Amino acid sequence: MEKESLLRNIAETRNDVNRLQSIYSHLNSLYKSSIQLGCIGHVVAFIVYWSLGVWLLSFILKIFSFLDVILYALLSEAILDSIATIIAYILIFGVAFSYPYVFNQINKKRMKKNAEIAKSGEAQKLELEKQAFIDKIQNNSVIPVDYCYTKALNAFERYLLNQRADNLKECINLYEQERRHEEQIQEIKLMQQLQEKTYEKANEATTIGWINLLTRR
Repeated sequence: MEKESLLRNIAETRNDVNRLQSIYSHLNSLYKSSIQLGCIGHVVAFIVYWSLGVWLLSFILKIFSFLDVILYALLSEAILDSIATIIAYILIFGVAFSYPYVFNQINKKRMKKNAEIAKSGEAQKLELEKQAFIDKIQNNSVIPVDYCYTKALNAFERYLLNQRADNLKECINLYEQERRHEEQIQEIKLMQQLQEKTYEKANEATTIGWINLLTRR
């Protein structure tokens, strides 16, 4: 393929890829993703959930205090204390053990909502449009699928315009060389950061050693 034809194909592919990304973003905005909190997130959520349970318990105990006169007229103090204790235990254990169930139910509702959205006219239209662009890229683009993303396409165009490459194969080889070079630079930076942290810890240990030595004197 001639350079001019290849440049046109890259430009068309990039336009189609950008449009496809826009469709994916639109689809993602329609759907509700499942809640992924992680370990720390679950701890925070459980504390909030527990706090609500404690607040509910204190609210119920306040109601008991307002009804003291009526309840003491009907029941003995020991029975009332037992009832209050039972309610407190039910709420405490109920909150503790119901959290996973409540969390799973929230995610199930979100998934159910997504199933309803998938059947909507807007979602189905976007799915058809998405598939049309996927088919167009596969049928019309000469760029391999592994390189059908904006960064690679921009790089290919730059190589051709700057006379660094004359065909697609040379573009791919240049891009892979630059990508490996970037990975090596990142590895070097990481090693430098690790060395700096090691030196810092060594200096801290030396300083602490001198301080301990001086304090002993």
